[in-house]
Amino acid sequence: NKLSRSVFFDADDLDNLQDIPKHVRNSEVLVLLQTKNIFTRPYCLLEIKTAIDHDIPIIGVQLISADVPAYDFEQAKDFLRTLDEQLEVATPGATLTLKKHNITDLKALGMKLHHCVPDIISMKIDYTFQGSVLLAMKLELVKKIRDESSKHHRRAR
Repeated sequence: NKLSRSVFFDADDLDNLQDIPKHVRNSEVLVLLQTKNIFTRPYCLLEIKTAIDHDIPIIGVQLISADVPAYDFEQAKDFLRTLDEQLEVATPGATLTLKKHNITDLKALGMKLHHCVPDIISMKIDYTFQGSVLLAMKLELVKKIRDESSKHHRRAR
């Protein structure tokens, strides 16, 4: 089932990391793949901050698989609450990367994300299921993206 919209996928469609904020601003929805280390990645933090700053809806998706460490909501809250203390330890060089995008107050960034992201209602895509059950989960995600996109269009008018 197609979205009938163009999709920016940061892992594939990014030629210039400086373009991340532009791509997010041009998006109708940000799909946040909630993995264990999502908040240790500076470009993911930049994408999420940009979405929040520009009222882009965020849809959380928990991937459940034997291959992917589970997302822990409480651990995510704790990490964001102390982002200024933990980010550089978790990802050396992350602070410098964010500074290149004029993000210097990691405490404020952490609190902004802490108040918005961990409590979003997440969908689950469970790869331990197969066939029609897994397909139904993916179709539900497509439906949610369409719904949020429509809401975003109505607000933008």
